Amino acid sequence: MQFDKCIKEFENYVTNYDLNVLQNRYKYDHTFRVLEFTKTICESEKFTEEEKYLACVCSLLHDIARFEEWTKYHSWHEIDHGDLGYEILNKNDYILKYVDKKYKDIVLNVVKYHNKKDITDDLDELTIKVLKVVRDADKLDILNTQFNPYNEKSLTLDYDYSQKVKLNNSIIDSFISEKMLDANMVTNIAEDIIFYLSYIFDINYRISFKIIYDLKVIDIKLELLKKVLSDDTQFKIIELKAKDFLESNIKL
Repeated sequence: MQFDKCIKEFENYVTNYDLNVLQNRYKYDHTFRVLEFTKTICESEKFTEEEKYLACVCSLLHDIARFEEWTKYHSWHEIDHGDLGYEILNKNDYILKYVDKKYKDIVLNVVKYHNKKDITDDLDELTIKVLKVVRDADKLDILNTQFNPYNEKSLTLDYDYSQKVKLNNSIIDSFISEKMLDANMVTNIAEDIIFYLSYIFDINYRISFKIIYDLKVIDIKLELLKKVLSDDTQFKIIELKAKDFLESNIKL
């Protein structure tokens, strides 16, 4: 289990794409930030060396399809990148460049399901354990970079924050019910911010909630939300739910 070899193989794969393209560079950097969050979670949760190794490999590969996706479509919304990542790694057993055959299905399934709204019930216990780490680590970096004017890595600073909008009631109901929003529910900038805020409802490990708290990502997004919401009552509902949910999970 030599993770350095995995890094070298991934670096070799990425040479097929132009990292001078902002979106490719963002996903490259995102990958390694997710990897660091993964290591932190694994260490805090006292994972075995095998579990940590698998989680790190899966984090390294979770967005492997993003480079092909952007190069081909110039969009991150045309295809399911989890499914494409599964195909890339499975083709000609490319996955075996990273892990032994006995781990093949674990890594393939984690890559496939890391971006799905819900985790399927038919995965084995180890796969689910690793998958939850990768999902947490992925969301931690997204939460810390999207709609964060204090983070230079953010790609969402070009919104017009002077625009005042109101929330659809279905957005509020979904958030109050502690459900991750569907992207197709989003119709304006405020709902886009809440879409990312709702990621907290899919966080699995206590250390992940602690990281969210320490990075102040909820406060930062609420700060932006307040600027664009025309209805202060709606803002208070979202603010109270987000802060209560975060604090209660930190105390668990």
